[in-house]
Amino acid sequence: MADLETVQAGSGRPIRLTFTDPAGVGYVAADVPSTGLITRTCYRLRAIVGDGGMIISLDGGTTDHVTMPPNTSDEMGLQVSALADVRVRRYTAGTAFTAAVVEVR
Repeated sequence: MADLETVQAGSGRPIRLTFTDPAGVGYVAADVPSTGLITRTCYRLRAIVGDGGMIISLDGGTTDHVTMPPNTSDEMGLQVSALADVRVRRYTAGTAFTAAVVEVR
């Protein structure tokens, strides 16, 4: 477990992942090319989503970890392991999401 100062500061420069709506109900991986693979353990997660909202999974879609209602942004202390398989899916079936970004640091 990281100490409080590490969680507050994060682990370095942000790693930004962008997502395009999958036009379905399943999870979708980050757009390729994305700005970076998660190569280190990170302690901050920032998420932004426009219309539709999204659900974030940090383990390839096995678990719903963070729920983001439409038109929201949030930043939280949350450990994201190196090489985590970050994926997102629609918050509401049948409603596409827009402007979906997940950043870890």
